[in-house]
Parts: sequence; C-alpha cells; structure tokens
Amino acid sequence: MSSSRENLARRLSMNGDISTRQRQVSFSKPTAGQHVNAEDNKTQQHEEMHRVKHKGSWLVYLIFYLLGCGTLLPWNFFITANEYFRYKLQNDSRLSSRFQNYFSIASMGPNLLVMILNVVYLHRLSRYIRICGSLVVMAIMFAITAALVWIDTSTRSEEFFIITLVKMAAINACSSILQGALFGMVVMFPSKYIQAVMAGQGLAGVFASLASIFSLVGQNDVKRSAFGYFGSATVILVISLIAYIMLEKTEFVKIHMKTQSDTDVLLEEVTTKSDSIERKPSEIQSTLFEVVREILPLVVSVFCVFLVTLSVYPSTNARIASTSEPKNDWTEKFFTPVTCFLLFNVGDFVGKTLSGYIQKPGDKGYWLLALCISRALFIPLFVFCNVQPRLNGSTTFFTNDAYPIAFMVIFAITNGYLVSLAVIYAPRRINSKNAELGGTIMAFSIVAGLAAGAGASFLVAPNI
Repeated sequence: MSSSRENLARRLSMNGDISTRQRQVSFSKPTAGQHVNAEDNKTQQHEEMHRVKHKGSWLVYLIFYLLGCGTLLPWNFFITANEYFRYKLQNDSRLSSRFQNYFSIASMGPNLLVMILNVVYLHRLSRYIRICGSLVVMAIMFAITAALVWIDTSTRSEEFFIITLVKMAAINACSSILQGALFGMVVMFPSKYIQAVMAGQGLAGVFASLASIFSLVGQNDVKRSAFGYFGSATVILVISLIAYIMLEKTEFVKIHMKTQSDTDVLLEEVTTKSDSIERKPSEIQSTLFEVVREILPLVVSVFCVFLVTLSVYPSTNARIASTSEPKNDWTEKFFTPVTCFLLFNVGDFVGKTLSGYIQKPGDKGYWLLALCISRALFIPLFVFCNVQPRLNGSTTFFTNDAYPIAFMVIFAITNGYLVSLAVIYAPRRINSKNAELGGTIMAFSIVAGLAAGAGASFLVAPNI
C-alpha cells in the first residue's frame, strides 16, 4: 500500500500542476521537518477535539435527538388525530369511516417515492438545503392544518379532505427527504448520536400520543384541542429548524466533519486515477450496489421489522376492545389511546434508548435478522385478541385485557430496539467515504418497510 502511494505522489509531482488539495494529502515521503509538523498538527487536532468534546457534544446530542423527533412527528400527529378528523368529516359517512386508509396511501406513497429519488440523486443537493427546506415546508403545512381547524368545512367535506391529502403527501415527502439527509449525516458520528436520532423518533410518538390523550380529556371543545395539537407540532418543527442551523455552526460538528472529510480525501487520492471530483453515473450506480451488498442483512432486518409492525399497528391494534366490566371511561374512551398508541410509543422509545447501552446480538452473523423475522409471530397473537368488529367471525382466544397489553409491551420494545441496532451497525460495515450513502439506504429501508406494512394491513385487518 505504501509503495502504491509513493508511486501516485511521484506521478502527480511530474504533472507540475498539483492542486492545493492534492498537496495537502500528498503521500510523498516527508522530510524530518515535515514529519514533525505533521505530528504537531495531528496532536493539535486531537487536543482541539478533546477540548470541544465536553463543551459541545451534549448540545449536539440533544439537537440530533430533536431532529430525530422531527422526522416522525408528522406521521404520528396525523394517525393519532382520529377524533378531530371524524369531527371534520362527520357529514360524509364514506370518508369518516375510511379516512385512515386514504391517509396511509397519501403518507407512504410519496414517502417511498421521494426516498428512492433521495438515494439515487443524493449528490445533487447539499445536506443543508435538504434538511432546512424540508423542515420549512413541513412547518408551513402544519401551520395551514392548524388554521383550517377554525374554518367551517361542514358543507365542503370533500374539498377539505382533498386539501388534507395534498398536505399529507407534501409533509411526508419532506419527512422522507429529512430522514434520508439526517441519517446520512449522523452515521458519520459515533454510534451514540445515531442512537439519539432513533430515540428522538420514539419520543415523537410518545409526544403525539400524550397530546392526543390530553385532547380527549378536554374534548368539550374539539376545535381548541385540535388547534393546540397541530400548533404544537408547528412550534416543534420551527425549533428543529433553528436547532439544525445551530448544529452546523458548533465547533464539535465542524471539527468532526473536517476530520471525516480529510479521511475521505486520503481514500479518494489512493483509489482514483482521475483528477475529477465528479463521478460518472455508472460509477455512482456501482458504488450504490456495493454499499447495498455490504449492509444487505441490516437493510432486510429493518424492512422486516416495519413490515410486521405496520401490518397490525394501528389498523388492528386500535380495534382491540376492552373486555373489562363494568364499562366506564377507561374501557370506552381511554383504553385504545393508552394501550395501543401510548404503550406502543413508550415501548418503542424504551427500546431505542436501550440500544445505546445494550447491543446484543452483535453486528456479525445473522442473529439480528432472525430475530427481526421472528416478530411475524405477533400478527396472529394480536389477531386472536378481542379485535372488534370481527368481520369474518373468527375465534377470540385471548379474552383478558392483560394479553394485548403484554403483547404490546414486547412488540413495541423489540420494534425500537432491533431497528436501532441495525442502523447503528450499518456504518461499521461500509467504507467511511460511503457513510452518507449508507445512512440514506438505511433510511430508505425504514420507509420501504413502512409502505409494505401499510399495504399488508389491508390484507390483515379485513380478514379478522
């Protein structure tokens, strides 16, 4: 390897016109003075990294946490706002009973399409534009949603519904761009920052579930509750935008990204024979397939987790009714919001948080993939709970409320834990210069799994 580097440096020297960047990474044999200077620069860089580590790493961690929350906030806020949309669509029985199905299509279709484009055309737009632009658009869409709360649409249910679907498509397309760019960035940092993004996604669900429950408590005024609900999402997205701009300006990020960039330059100088930075489409395609091959078991693991999860959550889980007697507010009003939405999101959050402390099974072998596939057992377990109405008269085996609650705890924790492990392990299997592409591919596997799971739900729910 050292001889090839020296040969490359000699060839570059003979050209007589070496760029500043090439001179900085030249592999020609250093003189004694140059060796000392290089060691001094390396020592200074390590000292500077150590100095800012304790000063800025906690802030960077919190910002990644917040940005992770922003990626799944739109989806969680819309799927948990059942009562509001039933209220707005109450004059159209067809829409009021099936709006969740249309929401799934409007969410997952654009999400998957944009994520594919995000992977293929990753190099066309800067990360800064993708993240800031997506947060701005999502904040505007949520502000419009909050404003529509106060407009009387009782005689224009279809127009309101079409506008809602367009907003959902725009929001989820931007969420896909944000998720791809964010994962592409965070995989270039230590694994604890990846865990922060994953835990932030779990926190988004917890926040949306709690907000939904509080709105039920104050259900005397549906409009006021809904305005506060969607307004809070708008505020969080604006705060996320400001936080990201701050993130790019922190010393910790600047130094860490510079170190990563310098490493990529060294790798590029050794492996390429061309002076051009731009790669041909065929080379980009080759790199894409190479990265996919290296992390394929992890990609499939993430896909399987979300395929299983979305096939029953929330379409089937939300139909599980309490069997407790006598009937009261808990069994009639709060059972589903708490045991379905809140319990799932809290468990998911716990699982994603645990992945920062416990990482078993390891990143070698196929044990992780096997565990992800085994979660398919949850589908029949939930189907045989007290799902109502039972459209085909199938038998209910688990008639006590304790069963769906216990199943949900394990279901939710494994969802968050296994997905987080797969995303954390991905950067360990790929070359550092392809880290951003690898992160985007993992984000794509999340979106693809969600889309496939939403499609599978149409096969599971109607056949119970």
